[in-house]
Amino acid sequence: MRKIKYTLSKYTSFLMLFGVLAFAAGCDSGGGDGGNDSSVMSDLAGTWGFGGLSDGDGDRTATFVMNYDSVVIIFTEAGSITLNVDAIDDAADATYSGTYTVNEGASTLTVTLSVAGTDTPLTFNYNFVSATTLTLTATGNTGILLGVLFNSSLVDPVTITLISV
Repeated sequence: MRKIKYTLSKYTSFLMLFGVLAFAAGCDSGGGDGGNDSSVMSDLAGTWGFGGLSDGDGDRTATFVMNYDSVVIIFTEAGSITLNVDAIDDAADATYSGTYTVNEGASTLTVTLSVAGTDTPLTFNYNFVSATTLTLTATGNTGILLGVLFNSSLVDPVTITLISV
């Protein structure tokens, strides 16, 4: 039972991180919709999968792959997000929904996911490496939250890479 709780906690944290990253990716261009950039949101709209995870200590992708079959994030142009996590341990599979906002001027993405009934905001700097690759770098206390979520000690800067599916 303890292992299942640990695994669920770890997966929940990881999902929250990907949700935030995905939201950050959707906010790259200028627009006039109250701080959200509709052209960036258009670039983000669609399905994105996990492509990598790194922190101040280096590449953490292999550790992530050992625990998850897939992490898929679906963004809409309207500002909603769905995070689907397929963990190696089926008991840890999860789906999270929420919203995101984009600040093009600061190249930031703020994602708010409902985790265990609590709205959890995550903030990232985003960068479209190409039309099919996006990186999200945690800002503020988001790196710490990601470490708690993944039951891991992540060291800033924490960067997630997403690939268009």
